[in-house]
Amino acid sequence: MKSSVILSFTFMLIFIFASCGDKEKNNDETTNDKNGVEQEVKKLNPMKINPDEPIPVLELKNAFLAWTKVKEITVVGFPNFFWDDGTIGNRVELLNSPNSDKILVECNMKTPNEEKLTKQNTVTIHGTIDRDFFGKIILKDCEYIGNNESAKRVDYIFAEEVKPDTKYFVEDFYNSFYGWIDKTVSVVGNYWGTTTSTTDYGVTIRIDLTDRTSGEKCVGCNMKGEPPASLSTSREDVIVKGIIKGEVFGNVSMEECVVVNR
Repeated sequence: MKSSVILSFTFMLIFIFASCGDKEKNNDETTNDKNGVEQEVKKLNPMKINPDEPIPVLELKNAFLAWTKVKEITVVGFPNFFWDDGTIGNRVELLNSPNSDKILVECNMKTPNEEKLTKQNTVTIHGTIDRDFFGKIILKDCEYIGNNESAKRVDYIFAEEVKPDTKYFVEDFYNSFYGWIDKTVSVVGNYWGTTTSTTDYGVTIRIDLTDRTSGEKCVGCNMKGEPPASLSTSREDVIVKGIIKGEVFGNVSMEECVVVNR
């Protein structure tokens, strides 16, 4: 009888701890709104975006600029040698295959590396993200980690989840870093104002959208034509569809834009 009671008590403790563990795991995937109600945190993946489903402008801005907060990364790619064999030296360019001619990442080394390597094998480089330069990612203070290593392939790398010592294949890094560029999306926010610019190239009309709660300016939309006059009197929850082209003054810049719901 005594043994049965002890056994039952033990199972009860295991159940309690297991339940607590599940609760902690679930909390990592949810957040509470201002009323204390749990809501699922939805990450924006540009590879799976529905262009007709409006994204709140602040969510898009945060997702688009997420890579600017990543400092260090480790990448695996094929060295761009002119001959079959070569050395990294002070700088090495990384490709997604030995036969590719598209440079994805340029690595500027902290110290020269003169080890003899072959272009048929990958190299692993750890470095600091410096900037993007006309469709090429520049890394600085780079260190050579090794060669002929592999990295787990993924569809998309969320910048918030990047770990400096995790190995990422160079093509996956590149596609994720530029994942939002040239994507057609719909966004929703409050109308801030219209700016008209006249240059030798013509007239550009841009409307800016702000976050519906904080008022933070998030997205600038270069319009296809004249924006609806009703925007000046109906400013809230404006939906605009366009193509993401980059970042201007810390905000997302879109082109070929049209207002959908006015």
